[in-house]
Amino acid sequence: MIKISAMFIACALFACTSSSGPTKGSGSKGADAKGAGQKAGSTAQGDKSMATSNGASYEDVTCDDSEEGVAWCDDDHTIVFCSGNVWYALDCSAVGGDFCAETDDTIDCYAIQ
Repeated sequence: MIKISAMFIACALFACTSSSGPTKGSGSKGADAKGAGQKAGSTAQGDKSMATSNGASYEDVTCDDSEEGVAWCDDDHTIVFCSGNVWYALDCSAVGGDFCAETDDTIDCYAIQ
């Protein structure tokens, strides 16, 4: 009985700590996003035409070749990402998403399932 309980507890703990879906928001913002390895996902990259261009500098970070693809959630609904030496801000609702979130260091727009 004790072995079964220990196995159940271990399995429950593992399930609680494994990644099961997007986590709303992002772990890091601005200059810290690059060091955290956060990159823009396919929805953000693919829908750049729906995003607002913010120029080469945003929140004191310059978008250049070293920042290419870096991304973070600026708020619950907006992803900011560097592409082609320009910072873009994409409102997730413009591409059918409900919120900006992070999954395994990928920042993108996600819909509520």
